[in-house]
Amino acid sequence: GKISEIYVDEGEKVLAGDVLAHQETLLLDGLQKELEARQLEVAAEINLAETTLARFRELASKGYASQQSLDELTSKRMGLNAKDQHIRAQLGVNRFRLYSAVLTAPFDSIVNRRYIGSGEVVGRGAPVFSLLILGPAEVKIGVPVRFLSMLEKQQHLTIIIAGARFQAELITKGFSVDPLTRTVQLRLQLPESAQVVNGEMAHLLINEKIHHDGFWVPLTALTDGLRGLWNVYVLEKVPEDGLYKLESRDVRLVHAEHRRAYVSGSLLDGDLVLNKGLHRLVPGQLVRLKGRTTQPGAEQ
Repeated sequence: GKISEIYVDEGEKVLAGDVLAHQETLLLDGLQKELEARQLEVAAEINLAETTLARFRELASKGYASQQSLDELTSKRMGLNAKDQHIRAQLGVNRFRLYSAVLTAPFDSIVNRRYIGSGEVVGRGAPVFSLLILGPAEVKIGVPVRFLSMLEKQQHLTIIIAGARFQAELITKGFSVDPLTRTVQLRLQLPESAQVVNGEMAHLLINEKIHHDGFWVPLTALTDGLRGLWNVYVLEKVPEDGLYKLESRDVRLVHAEHRRAYVSGSLLDGDLVLNKGLHRLVPGQLVRLKGRTTQPGAEQ
């Protein structure tokens, strides 16, 4: 139906039970008065029928009224009672419609978004307001399935939002995998002191130990390979004094961080790895070292 009044706007704080908006109820108000009038009319008819029935029973006891007349009056009274019940049911439905025409806040909250304006016609099931419940904020984060066994309800985990760290309490773990991200959603509750804004990006810190043979190399030492692999350039000593030949080695990325990556593949201890400038060089090229070198396992 049509929205007649809107009492709140985006950003305003509302309490449970506060009226947010009101729907136009002219037709419902008119129907309510009509049903109440019909109810009074039927009540008068029922009163007359009961009075008449009582009089006919008295006459029948003296032999001045027939049994058929009594049956007809009894049937009429029953019909009037059924009519009264029908009107009462219609009144109940209409009162519910009038109650539903007033939109109230279900809980203490802040109006996040308003989707309608005064005078607009709203369809059944259409959103009117988006409310953010007051109290500690919640964070929803998707994690790979393998992390679920490491997490327990009410466990406190570190959350980073806009550079600030918070200790959040794990509320629930999901039981289904998102078909797009292939992750399971976690719900965490931030402390009441956390000053965050709805929609901010949150990062969850989880320590995971990975037992895998390999080497740490700078991220700048990696270049695209084939079939999901990466390449690094290894410096192989040649007979010429001070010269090295570049060889491309396939590696698989196991883990990546801000400035370095852990890789496995055709690398050996002691190999010299080119740590930058790969876009200006090609495999098989002869180079001469200048400055320090980086070996697999050493941090750059």
